Amino acid sequence: MINSRFAMQVHIVSLLALNKDGITSDFIASSIGCNPVLVRKELVLLKNHGMVATQEGKNGGVRLVKQAKDIHLDELYKIVYGDMEMFPSNKNEPNPMCVIGRNISAMMKYINKEAELSMLSKLQETTIEFLIKNIT
Repeated sequence: MINSRFAMQVHIVSLLALNKDGITSDFIASSIGCNPVLVRKELVLLKNHGMVATQEGKNGGVRLVKQAKDIHLDELYKIVYGDMEMFPSNKNEPNPMCVIGRNISAMMKYINKEAELSMLSKLQETTIEFLIKNIT
């Protein structure tokens, strides 16, 4: 199920790419317009996946470990959603006596998988560098 976490991670990583010396979670939160606690939760995930490094203390902050040209949006999508289905199946058991009911699940599974593969392909083509060049 899609939520705003993917967009938040793209925003975070884009900000970090522009601020190579590092920035604070408060700065990131002010750009996103959210609570810094939410940003820190996403930063933990990014750190666990080798995307960012953190430094505590007076001159602390967060910085990217990878170059913007090497970060593809599908990587961020997978960090957020893992193997979760983009389009979950119907939780109700369709009526097997109905021509639609007995066939709709397989057809929807096929369509949903094709849509997901198409989206992931587009995300794989798109880098943080591309986003920044087209935003700034």
